[in-house]
Amino acid sequence: MRALIRMHLGLAILMVICIGRSAPSLAGDSPGSATKAYSPFDEPRPKVPQEIIDDKRLGQKVKVFVKSKNMKQIFADLSAKTGVKITANRELWGERPIIYFHKRPLRDVMTEVSGLYGYYWLISGKSGAYEYELFEDISHAKRRDEILKKLKAEQDDLLVEFTERFVEDDKTPARFAESDPTARHWLTSPSCKEFAKLVCGFGTDFLSRVLAHQNSTCRFTDLPAEQQWAIVDWLNAEHARAVEEIRQRGHKPPALPTYNATDLAGIVVRFKRDASEPFGMPRLLMDSLPEEGPGIGRLEWPPWPIEEDDIRRALGHPVPEYTMSEKPLPEEPKITADKPRWFDRWRGLLVGDVLQAIGEQSEFDVIADYYFQEGYVKPFTKLPLNQAVGLVCETTNDYSCQVAGATLRFRYYPWFTEKLTEEPSAPLIEECWKEIGEKGILSFDTMVEIACLPDKQRKWPGLRCIPYAGRAALSDVYGAPTLRMWRVLGTDLVSAAESEECLPVSKLDREKRNQLLNWARLMRDDIALENLEGGTVRIRYVDRSDDEGGNYHELSVGLTDGTEIKEHVSVLTALGKDNRKGLIDQRKADAEADAIEVLQ
Repeated sequence: MRALIRMHLGLAILMVICIGRSAPSLAGDSPGSATKAYSPFDEPRPKVPQEIIDDKRLGQKVKVFVKSKNMKQIFADLSAKTGVKITANRELWGERPIIYFHKRPLRDVMTEVSGLYGYYWLISGKSGAYEYELFEDISHAKRRDEILKKLKAEQDDLLVEFTERFVEDDKTPARFAESDPTARHWLTSPSCKEFAKLVCGFGTDFLSRVLAHQNSTCRFTDLPAEQQWAIVDWLNAEHARAVEEIRQRGHKPPALPTYNATDLAGIVVRFKRDASEPFGMPRLLMDSLPEEGPGIGRLEWPPWPIEEDDIRRALGHPVPEYTMSEKPLPEEPKITADKPRWFDRWRGLLVGDVLQAIGEQSEFDVIADYYFQEGYVKPFTKLPLNQAVGLVCETTNDYSCQVAGATLRFRYYPWFTEKLTEEPSAPLIEECWKEIGEKGILSFDTMVEIACLPDKQRKWPGLRCIPYAGRAALSDVYGAPTLRMWRVLGTDLVSAAESEECLPVSKLDREKRNQLLNWARLMRDDIALENLEGGTVRIRYVDRSDDEGGNYHELSVGLTDGTEIKEHVSVLTALGKDNRKGLIDQRKADAEADAIEVLQ
């Protein structure tokens, strides 16, 4: 946490601003020991090719102020203005850097972009007429995967250590409560220590395997007796906690069962790593599932989202501090950024808007990766430059800034380990914005189209900035797959499924039946094809206009054993006129603020 590359230490670094981030390695960590914070600028910058140095055309000075353009658009504009053909590989079009360069040679723009991302220039043509294409080489992508694997393994080790210490040392929960006050409720609950005891009971090796994505499923009766009783104690503690909470609110609690090992003989226990926050600290999920019916309990450990720095503090490991060199940035000029985006005004300014203010109101050149990050900064007026830069890093807690002469380079902390996504087609994006502007909501057909995009496009972060588009692409475990089933079935079969007679599964060809089976197994993983083939498919629109639940399209499959699998896609309320106008006006303002000029 949600596509990038990590490289670069500048040639003339005067100062480095690093956020309080933990070191990648746990080896040698002990209270009081020196720890080097991981920095997105640890990697060397790619070497500048001699052809770029010698090409006199690249000495043209340009003004580049861009924030809302992707890499393809930026280079197309630069090419049109300067006469030098510059492009980016199709795989890199989804990159959207923020660039505020006041008067720099075109050569500098090219090397700053390649240096920030760690990409390389592929050069073709003859001397005096070279053509340049930005690309990512294989070794660079391989290194990203290696570092991601290493960082995740080290975070897993950190969670295992935290779990053991939580059980063994009463001071660990207390220290965590100091660093994260919102977690105090969980830390003091009767079941919290039972969580930790249960997890520890399965052993360090088992926990490490599950966290390493080697999910595990077993029957309750196959577990050792002490682990069976650990699950029983945890479920009973959870019920006791729920009853007490309801009672404290002044309500009569329901009669919840008290379990023993015999009661749970028919359940299946499934362990897996929580993949919802791929770049945050890992969590362990445990489901207790009977052979039929809903689950009877779910363990999430830790029972709250956890920050790596907080877990280090709880364990007594050193946490790198926010640091600045001996020669800090000047206080002048004073920067003002006091106009949040209309639709985000209650949360504050986006990082990109603050960097725009710094670039426009100072003589410093600014370059940053911009992945539609959702960090927010409180509006400010006439804040000294050094404080404005520090505010971006400290408030979001995910950015580092490297200062090279009069250039400020900003990097999002997990940029190197994020998988590179691909921007969907421009016509689809424009169609989304057109529908939002005219109706305040995406049509059902457009949501289906988004859900059916290739994975690399469906996960493009920019979809989160288009209302409801992100929901169609990644809303939850079932939403996008359910939307995709509409495309699998096609118009005629959807119409048949909407009729009173419904659609017999037997009318589907083998490929469609297999895809329907895969969809159904998202809800129930024990479904057999033979149980599906004699069933029926039904699609209906549920109008709940007078109900708080809202309207939805429901897809259901009746199986031959009499049970039913169903999932729905909500029909959301359209944005009001003011909201629509605010969104469209902001998008227009971003486009108008982008400028690329050749300076004589």
